[in-house]
Amino acid sequence: MKIFSWNLRGLGNPRGVRSLRDLLTKEDPDVVFLQETRLKVAQWIFCKYSLGFKNCFVVDSFGCSGGLAMLWKDDVNLHILNYSSHHIHALIRNSMFEGGVGIITGVYGHPQTERREEVWSIVKALGRGVTSPWLVFGDFNEILNQSEKHGGNLRSERQMAGFRSVLEEKGLRDLGFSGKPFTWCNRREGDIICERLDRFLGNLMWCEAFPFTHVQHGVAAYSDHTPIWLDSNGGLTKRKGHRLFRFEAMWIRDRDCTHIVERVWDESEGIGNCNDLMGKISKCGVELSKWNRRSFGNVQKELASAKEKLKEMEDLDPAYQQLPQHKVAREEVQKWLEKG
Repeated sequence: MKIFSWNLRGLGNPRGVRSLRDLLTKEDPDVVFLQETRLKVAQWIFCKYSLGFKNCFVVDSFGCSGGLAMLWKDDVNLHILNYSSHHIHALIRNSMFEGGVGIITGVYGHPQTERREEVWSIVKALGRGVTSPWLVFGDFNEILNQSEKHGGNLRSERQMAGFRSVLEEKGLRDLGFSGKPFTWCNRREGDIICERLDRFLGNLMWCEAFPFTHVQHGVAAYSDHTPIWLDSNGGLTKRKGHRLFRFEAMWIRDRDCTHIVERVWDESEGIGNCNDLMGKISKCGVELSKWNRRSFGNVQKELASAKEKLKEMEDLDPAYQQLPQHKVAREEVQKWLEKG
């Protein structure tokens, strides 16, 4: 199972949607937890489909901030248990869990320091009586120790102790990560601060059930937070089947797309039954995929190159000491995402 988490600081603009859709297409997660969506429930009716999901639970944003969403695939048997403006708590039924049940909790730590304890109290309360594998993850807006921060003043020991108390009382373990050491940066030239605010935590039952669990800190040209994801199999199990056909939004702007669909549809007699309909849809997919490689192959190559350069930049300079170069690399990715 792959679970994806990202504080994307707003999904109400094309750049955010493009960046998220690009990541989800590549990583193909089973469950997605998004923080600070800044969207209302009604706006998700269209948004979830544009991201490739039909199942979605949303917590409204308040004003121009906040907002949570959990999305999951059709073959994931997920049930929402409870929620607040700072968490979504869900149960997953699957034979991979001992007892057939696992618990996942997406968390968004309060951005106001003086109110962060409210969220810790919620997590502690949710953990009472949990007797299944339990995964807690998201943007906690807090670090566990000083090594998880670069720049700025030292973090208050009292603040960190409050967060550590959640792990100690509920038997949660930090599941580690691969990638750059920080998941948030203020990107303020001359006063750079970087911190590891986003993470996955698991109880002992989770760790025993999934000993090969792997957490990855990703790369994205959007938001001041880094997307993170967990693979319970450590990437050892490959996805089965062929890559799914996806209709790309960029095709609509090209008249050739319309011509291909019209030609395939007009090649034979009308539709007699469902098999005829599915046959035409399948052939459209094949023809559009061929045309995509011919017409947009260069855009996709340039996008892949730009993303690789951004990754190299972040690997070499995780504390953003060369901020202008980071900005250039991020803009280059956005340029090719927009062209795509």
